[in-house]
Amino acid sequence: MDELNCNTVRDLLPSFDEELLHTSVRAAVTEHLTNCPACVAALNAHRSRMRTAQLIGRERDKKFCKSAAKTRAYWKNFIIAFILSLIGTLVAAFFILPLLCAVF
Repeated sequence: MDELNCNTVRDLLPSFDEELLHTSVRAAVTEHLTNCPACVAALNAHRSRMRTAQLIGRERDKKFCKSAAKTRAYWKNFIIAFILSLIGTLVAAFFILPLLCAVF
């Protein structure tokens, strides 16, 4: 393969980093990186951005999970309170009201 220039290599860095390039292209990029400190710096910067994006994604996932857990707990407590209220109403309707009606 022909020698690659820096612009081409920098365009290929994300695919290179994820090992998506054809073997011959990957070899050409690797060869270019051995001789070009600027492209190595660009690769390191790309990897740094990817790590930062992954960390941000993990933090978002943690926040979402905490939020989902709070929402789930809220609805669980709401349903329990509703069921207990319904049971209380049924008890009052079927047991207490007939007793009150019998007294009056």
